[in-house]
Amino acid sequence: MQRWAAPTGIRAFDHATLVSQAADAVRQEVRNLRFPKGWIPEEFTLTELQIISQGVLGVKLDKVTFRRRLDVDGAVVALDGKMRQGVAFRPAQLYTLA
Repeated sequence: MQRWAAPTGIRAFDHATLVSQAADAVRQEVRNLRFPKGWIPEEFTLTELQIISQGVLGVKLDKVTFRRRLDVDGAVVALDGKMRQGVAFRPAQLYTLA
């Protein structure tokens, strides 16, 4: 009978390190405008995407710069004719990830 052995390089109580590394990886993905699947609804406004990004990164993002980067990188696609209704101001354009 073979004895159980822990995988090489992994310690039993590395949970904090693993969570920290995972959080760093997600922050890097968001910085690069590659948003993890399931973290963002299928349809969203740019304001909603910016709020999610700011939460993940822990910093306030400049609205104009954020939107310019999304446009230049082609990270999002406008959904023609689809608007978010029922907001305090004018209806907002809906987008999806490219």
